[in-house]
Amino acid sequence: MNKEKDGALIRTIKGTGTFMALGIEMGASVGIPVWIGYEIDKYLETSFVILIGLFAGIGAAANALWRAVKKYRRQMEDEQQDN
Repeated sequence: MNKEKDGALIRTIKGTGTFMALGIEMGASVGIPVWIGYEIDKYLETSFVILIGLFAGIGAAANALWRAVKKYRRQMEDEQQDN
């Protein structure tokens, strides 16, 4: 019985860590290109490069989310096959 609880706790901690890492990755995926775009705009005295950075960052964040969803689906399918 304790092994079952310990196993559930370990899975919960791993899942939490995975989603925390995803949040950090998504934040960095948007924040870094926006910051770079801002700096380029400031240097060139323009106002559109930040938007390019924003859209590139949103695309990168969506890609990270898609990869995480696919990985989670695979894990769930593997767990169902094991049971």
